[in-house]
Amino acid sequence: ASSASSAVTPILPVAITTQPINLTVAQGYPASFTVAASGTMPLTYQWLKNGIVISGATSATYSIATVATTDAGNYTVTITNAAGNVTSSAATLTVQAFNVLTANQNVIDGKSAAFMTGVSLGSTQWQISTDAGVTWTNLTNNSTYDGVTTNVLEILKVTTAMSKNRYRYQVTINNQTTTSTAGVITVGTAFLLLPVGVQVDAAGNFYVSDAAGQTVRKISSDFKISTLAGNALSQGSTDGVAGNAKFNEPSGLVLNTDNSLTLADTSNAALRQISTVGTVTTFAGTSGSKGSTDATGTAARFSAPVGITRDGLSNYYIADQTNHTIRKISFSGLVTTLAGTAGQSGSVDGTGAAARFNLPTGITCNAQGDLYVSDLGSHLIRKVTTAGVVTTLAGQTGVSGSTDGSGTAARFFKPAGLAIDSAGNLYVADMGNSTLRKISASGVVSTLAGLPTIDGLMDGTGSNAWFAEPQGLTLDSAGNIYVADTANAVLRKVTPEGLVTTLALAGTAPLISTQPASITINSFGTATFSVLAIGDAPLSYQWKKDGANISGAVYPSYSISSVSTFYAGNYTVAVTNAYGTTLSNTATLTVNGSAPDTVNPPPATSSGGGGGGAVSPWFIGALGLLLLARRTRRRE
Repeated sequence: ASSASSAVTPILPVAITTQPINLTVAQGYPASFTVAASGTMPLTYQWLKNGIVISGATSATYSIATVATTDAGNYTVTITNAAGNVTSSAATLTVQAFNVLTANQNVIDGKSAAFMTGVSLGSTQWQISTDAGVTWTNLTNNSTYDGVTTNVLEILKVTTAMSKNRYRYQVTINNQTTTSTAGVITVGTAFLLLPVGVQVDAAGNFYVSDAAGQTVRKISSDFKISTLAGNALSQGSTDGVAGNAKFNEPSGLVLNTDNSLTLADTSNAALRQISTVGTVTTFAGTSGSKGSTDATGTAARFSAPVGITRDGLSNYYIADQTNHTIRKISFSGLVTTLAGTAGQSGSVDGTGAAARFNLPTGITCNAQGDLYVSDLGSHLIRKVTTAGVVTTLAGQTGVSGSTDGSGTAARFFKPAGLAIDSAGNLYVADMGNSTLRKISASGVVSTLAGLPTIDGLMDGTGSNAWFAEPQGLTLDSAGNIYVADTANAVLRKVTPEGLVTTLALAGTAPLISTQPASITINSFGTATFSVLAIGDAPLSYQWKKDGANISGAVYPSYSISSVSTFYAGNYTVAVTNAYGTTLSNTATLTVNGSAPDTVNPPPATSSGGGGGGAVSPWFIGALGLLLLARRTRRRE
């Protein structure tokens, strides 16, 4: 006998046909994960976040109506039927928060600033409030603002009137608009105009060359700034003491063992010496006479000396930028060309005159006497031995970028200042990228601080700190790096771990370097009192006799012609600038002769001298080039 027939239905296991995908969603917007699967019904679903079951998430789609930053994570779904279960691959939810990354910025008067959004989705509109956030106005692109509908807002030139302005942005996605928090801008005093070179001594005092200010500034260990040498905004080539000396685009400088300085005076094509009291002399080359002649002292010729370093034997090495050469100045003052050929640019490795450079700019020396050179025009870091053998350490010829890596895999963009620590780590002011790079002793390039292509003044660690075309570098004994942040017109400190802070500079009252001297003179002679003061211009003078102001005596020198005993007494001068007043020592005038003429005293005269000067065309041009470079690079 045969039984009746029976149907058999197979149970098919679960198979995921469409995996959930990664999502990047702005804070406050919806997000949905979806999965598709086959298999014998019924299918049941359970979504998990970071491996933890999400209550109620039991369908093929899991949706979040309003995403919060806490929703970021990895999402999976487990699908079950009678044959068993299968878990999907993980889908990552990335949440972009609405925060102004530069929440509060300290910016120097006359410089640029930048704010950056925390999102790259939707359409953006930057806004400004000048009444502490009560009302807000949409910004438009003009001569002050650029990028008002992008994720980076640039303020092209900050003024003191902008201090305490607030900036925020609005992002619109799918007709839903979300507003960020606000960032406040604080505008500080410009103590420096265009800092290029920097050095620090064992006592923690800094020396900075200000290429636009035409001065060399000294910053004490408590960050009080004063002028060591040079006449503010007045270019020239005069040797002299303090404000009587003149420079023309002072650039790299190096500290000597006696704390004097040797300076590359770029546009004068000369090397200058500056004593600890500000006495300036010309050491090599002749101001205003350019060339490439090897010779001793002032008989030698340079084209545009920019970088300078010194080895342990007191030999100097110069990056002669537009000659495309590396020059050596021996202890005796003999100038020779160590590597490169004058007037011939390139990037060829080789020995001596066979090697080629393209605008060498920064230079430093290790303990063995080997040199490292930033070849700005070729975007390379080069090594030069004491015998003049040139090799390429990092970068690829003529190819700019910001890639970290080793050797030719690394990229730079107009590298400038260099410094090396005792462990052989080389630090590079990558000017075009506005970053600080590190090359380890084994040749690995990394970015220590700064965010490539972003110019700004923001303290922080690593890429959360911003620079603006940094140039000069120096190191202290603890391994901290100090950066002449050129376009920001400030001095920055960077720890070995990449923490960046801005030094809070303060002005100082004038320093009287040469006091007026007492005079003993016969009647009818001429007596002249003089004072030499160092300090931030403008300096004003007021001479006094026995404590009372002398009318019209408002210059560094005060002369009395045809002296009578009426003028006998004690003389002082008060020297004043924006940061205070300094009173000189007392100088006594003793007059030998007849009794004083109290009815018709002879006339007294004041002698002029010193003072500032008009802003040079070079300075205006330099600022214009810096601004153009920033805007051009942003679009690149």
